[in-house]
Amino acid sequence: MTSTSSYTNGEMESQNCSRDIPAIDFAPFVREEGVVVGAPPTPDQLIVASQINDACQSHGFVYITNFGLLLSDHDQENAFCSSKELFALDINAKQEKLHRISPQDNRGYTLFQSEKLNTTRPPDLKEAFNVDYHENDLSGCPESFVASSELLLSALKKMAVRHAMACAMALNCRLTFSPRH
Repeated sequence: MTSTSSYTNGEMESQNCSRDIPAIDFAPFVREEGVVVGAPPTPDQLIVASQINDACQSHGFVYITNFGLLLSDHDQENAFCSSKELFALDINAKQEKLHRISPQDNRGYTLFQSEKLNTTRPPDLKEAFNVDYHENDLSGCPESFVASSELLLSALKKMAVRHAMACAMALNCRLTFSPRH
């Protein structure tokens, strides 16, 4: 193991990791302040942007910590419970009622052991229901899964915008989009 650089609250810390990739605390972009609410960046947001720039120039990679999904503990628990409810459906119901995944859109349900990431090995020991930012066909899914999926996608989209803001600041680009997307 090698020692790596890590930034927390603007201070460099040491961590043991398998590679020398800087870790950056993203918490200043999770809080509802500064650029994420349309105001000038906070000093901590400027520090994070500078750290991202430095890490990308010196390493080409960065490990983001405290990324947060902006979901309450209750919402996170509901997401896990609704996924359990979906995958607990009878196999016939899953095959007949759920939208099946296709190579064209990579959205929908895939049966257990029906995918192979590595074609030289046995099928992957998983089943999945893929969703994304586009129209998702959630017909046949439990109502709790539909609600949790929509909430999770909304939170992920919000964090993706905040990540884009941090990267734009790191590149000294003018922010030309609304943080409320």
